[in-house]
Amino acid sequence: MPTTANHAARDVRLEARVPPELKAIAQRTAARRGLSLSSFLCQALWNEIERASDQHRVIALSVADSAAVDAVLADHEAPNEAMRAAVASYRERYGH
Repeated sequence: MPTTANHAARDVRLEARVPPELKAIAQRTAARRGLSLSSFLCQALWNEIERASDQHRVIALSVADSAAVDAVLADHEAPNEAMRAAVASYRERYGH
């Protein structure tokens, strides 16, 4: 998580309305970790942003990778003798 040298560098305020129970749980959890509520919420928000970003990258790579596989499969040649022998051996060994 990015940090700042002092509080003066923090110039943006973020507000959210939450149920009283959620605020109480967040305050207790922050206190157990030795953090202010604000620091705890900033860490939690940053962690969620990183998780969502990582998840997006996985999905984007998956789409790109599947397009590459599709392109390879679309431009295939008929199986050669070695490939047919390998398939026959596999089917014989594993019964498929």
